[in-house]
Amino acid sequence: MTASRLSTRTIHAPFDAPLLAAWRALEATAACVPAAVELLTAATPAASLRVVVAEQDGVLVGIWAFRIASVGPLRVATRPGGPAQVYDGPTLHTSAHAPRVVNALWRVVSSWDDVDLVHLPAFLPDAPVRSLAAVDAAALPRERTCRVALSDLSSADDLVARQRKHRRKTIRRRAKALAKRGTVTFHTATEPEHRRSLVRWALATKVDWLDDQDALGATVRSAAFHALLDALAGAPTGLMVHALSVGQTTAAVELGFVDGDTYHSFLGTFDADFAKEGAGVALTLKVMQWCIEQGLSTYDLLAPVTDFKRAWSDHQRVVYAAAVPMNLRGQLAAPLFRDARSRLKQLGERLPSTWRAPLLQLMDRKGG
Repeated sequence: MTASRLSTRTIHAPFDAPLLAAWRALEATAACVPAAVELLTAATPAASLRVVVAEQDGVLVGIWAFRIASVGPLRVATRPGGPAQVYDGPTLHTSAHAPRVVNALWRVVSSWDDVDLVHLPAFLPDAPVRSLAAVDAAALPRERTCRVALSDLSSADDLVARQRKHRRKTIRRRAKALAKRGTVTFHTATEPEHRRSLVRWALATKVDWLDDQDALGATVRSAAFHALLDALAGAPTGLMVHALSVGQTTAAVELGFVDGDTYHSFLGTFDADFAKEGAGVALTLKVMQWCIEQGLSTYDLLAPVTDFKRAWSDHQRVVYAAAVPMNLRGQLAAPLFRDARSRLKQLGERLPSTWRAPLLQLMDRKGG
């Protein structure tokens, strides 16, 4: 695209029909969609959503959505998709000059006089937001994410073949044991009520696992998070819901998102009754096979790094976060705001389980 006629503006009522149509058309061409329309309509009340758009010769080439929230005395612009949004940043047309469009969008955000801080909890090193001097200056490495380059695989069996001999034998032995318990079937759910039932099953199973581990898991326990995933499950697109059944019994479920050529493995869980037969591993392999068949190039296991994720991945990426102050008040609050959630989480993990309810309620109010 040429550099002519790039115009930007803020939209405070972003769900009108003409914009939604242009927004969805932009998503269909974009290589990366951090916050899809379906996610925003489920996650963010329209009154708290603010969108900045860039248009070139009348065509939408960039859109960046924020949720405007009050955190104590602060007014914060943050990710609108809440805990179901994987990474931060704008959605850009594939033909757009990314640094130019992102900087134009940021100039509009910088002009908002009612925002003290812009919070970007997670983005990768090559994300378009890194071209912004203010974001780059505030960016700090937060954690790492494990990933698999699917373009190097002809099938999921290639991934098993990469494992050490003992692990290969264990995977194959457990797969045979699983098959002895009943016919093993994999499917990607499409019918809304079936998707909802599988999401509820996954969340209940995950909470049971957290209880067994005496783990905090504030986001997964959050009522708001349950409601959000239920809403996404009811939509025909967006959230992917994969399930592995043994006979008539659900053995494992994985929830994920497809973004461009990348699949994000968002939440996975399995029935403890099938743990010895490796139902979780069996489903992971089935989902990776599905990704390969869809022509996707990357399977992102998402942060944080665990032994399970490390065993499957062939590379890792650093995940950055940034709390960007927009004025003096934001500058004073940025360090506290940036670190508050991780410190609450660390505190919660050290607390006895009977003392955690007030902390869980506080973290739920902060958005999981």
